[in-house]
Parts: sequence; structure tokens; C-alpha cells
Amino acid sequence: MMNTYLLTTEDIDPRTLPEQAVLYAHLLTRDAMNDECVRKLMAAPRFVRSDKGIPYVVLKDMRTHRWTLIRAWREYLEIKRERLASRLGISVAEYNVIEKGLVPLSLTMLALLAQGMGLDETQLQMSPYQPVLEPLALS
Repeated sequence: MMNTYLLTTEDIDPRTLPEQAVLYAHLLTRDAMNDECVRKLMAAPRFVRSDKGIPYVVLKDMRTHRWTLIRAWREYLEIKRERLASRLGISVAEYNVIEKGLVPLSLTMLALLAQGMGLDETQLQMSPYQPVLEPLALS
């Protein structure tokens, strides 16, 4: 049975609804699309989750295991050191020095690392404004 959400005129702003309650057009029946409240909800702009953020798991692994951001990403993406080093065109020993944070990263190396992992460069830089994907639920 499909879940239905009762919408009132106060609920037409999707920012006031929990993420699970935001309705998408492909989930709605043809009859529901005729409802004025649903049409207003569908026309309102939605918050879109960015894929250029850092998943919470990556940040958690950094804190738990005391890893650098580069290692946490590599572990999250399940890429072996040898494979990433070969993508970068460097030896595994050189890559280990970079991953441990023993040398400062140039912008060129940061761009190469991001490309080798299939990430955006901003995802390898810590910033207080960096969006976090999948934050912990409040208990």
C-alpha cells in the first residue's frame, strides 16, 4: 500500500516538510496531481542534496581512526593504494607520504587526487562551509 501524506495549505512550502514527506511527480497518481495543494507543492522550489559534499561516514572515519581526509575518502570509495598511486603516476611510497599528510599538497596534486578518486577538488578540502551529506539524526 502506498503511503499518503495529508497536505494542508500551511504545508505547501517543502522546507516545512520532513525530507521523507517531499512528494515527487513520479510517485503521485494522476488523481492526486489534480489536487491544488499538491500542485503548489510540486511547483515550489526544493532543496536539492548536493553530491559535492562530504558524506558523514568520511568525517566519522577521520575522527574515529584519526585518518586524513584523503585516506578517509579512499577507504570510503574502496580504492586500493596501489591502484590510486598508479592513476596518479607515482609510487605507492610517494602516495603513502601524501595520504599521511606529511607533505603539503600543491593545487596540482590536489586536482590529480580528486580526478583519480572521481571527486570534485572541493571535496578534498576541509571547510566550515562544506556541506555534509547524511548527517546524524537527532536523538
